[in-house]
Amino acid sequence: MLEIGRNTPPTESVAPPTLAELSRNASVISTSSSDSSPSLQLKTPPRPRPIRTFTSPRNHSPGPQTPRATSYINSELGVPVNQPASAGGRARSRLRSEPTANDFTFGATLGEGSYSTVKHAIHKATQKEYAIKILEKSHLLRHNKVQTAVSEKNSLIRLGTGHPGIVRLHWAFQDESRLYFVIDLATNGEMQSRIVRMGSLSLECARYYTAQIVDAIEYMHSKDVIHRQPENVLLDSEFRIKLTDFGTGKIVEPGNEKPKTFVGTAQYVSPELLEASETSKSSDLWALGCIVYQMIAGRFTFQGLSEYLTWQKIKQLEYSFPEGFDPVAQDLVQRLLVKDPSARLGAGSSGSDHDMPALRSHPFFSSTDWSTLWSDTPPPLQPGLLVREHHPLSPGHDHWGDIGAAWDDLADSDGDSDGLEWASEQEG
Repeated sequence: MLEIGRNTPPTESVAPPTLAELSRNASVISTSSSDSSPSLQLKTPPRPRPIRTFTSPRNHSPGPQTPRATSYINSELGVPVNQPASAGGRARSRLRSEPTANDFTFGATLGEGSYSTVKHAIHKATQKEYAIKILEKSHLLRHNKVQTAVSEKNSLIRLGTGHPGIVRLHWAFQDESRLYFVIDLATNGEMQSRIVRMGSLSLECARYYTAQIVDAIEYMHSKDVIHRQPENVLLDSEFRIKLTDFGTGKIVEPGNEKPKTFVGTAQYVSPELLEASETSKSSDLWALGCIVYQMIAGRFTFQGLSEYLTWQKIKQLEYSFPEGFDPVAQDLVQRLLVKDPSARLGAGSSGSDHDMPALRSHPFFSSTDWSTLWSDTPPPLQPGLLVREHHPLSPGHDHWGDIGAAWDDLADSDGDSDGLEWASEQEG
């Protein structure tokens, strides 16, 4: 506590102290002892004790902890971050070109992947329909999938709006916890699901869709983008194809080292990825051969009891054609499923007998008009070699509840003729 003697001020005016006098007075106060200056005492107050706050016990569980999304995701993606704002801030944000999640009405879930969910959405201002891919930042960090999101965004930006057979990225934005990719809506779903329900595709359908995939792959490769999973094919409202899911995509500049990341679906993985951990543009052509086979045969080209056994068959080129497989289509598949990546049809250098024009000129496409490929009316979807009379159902289907009754009828009919005893519900 500071005690200062109070004296009656003189009536005459006193000149204000100079800077030098103030400095000397400060020096005297700081160096004088309490004995020599009893009227000036500077008491140092005791240091307050820190206020302790409760700290919860540390979690020693071996389970993975959800990390907090770090700011480097924002810089890596290069898309605007939409922070919560006041009413005035929200009004100003409506004047900007970048949308937010509040600008859309979200509907049904269209698909779910290992790190994302795709939702149907309507843009409120224009009433246009889109598909929005939503990615949780914490999940990307926890499973080291940040680069996957970056690759998808970069690939879609590189491809732009230049091809009707590739989904377009309209907007990319994010908030504190999620990333949003606004892409084209393909209302007729996945081609692979159609094949499973129908059994296979007619030769006319297979030819039409193979030509569209070839055209999309050629454009994609001209932009130095490889998909590495081109079996991800959607059907738009007119039943034309759209390549999607570029999370496995990669921009490969000429002269750069080949990507060595292991990605892809087991049944479509190329031998060079399994044996040398390398992928290239030619890997997409290998997958094309597998797609053509599946469309016509109604089954995977390479299929084992496990992924490992499937990969062994791929390494050994162990596959066969079912009876009735079109011989011209068979030749196309055999020229695509070649172990040497540089020898595949469509992978040769310009002017060679297996370059991209040679692929387009294959007899399988003899009736294809490439100039009107995207304006011609698609052929009707019809089954081919394999016809599935009863389409498999899934939970949520209108007739899913009838499956239990149908199974009971099947088990009861002629139940004594097979010599088997059916366990009761109590017996399990």
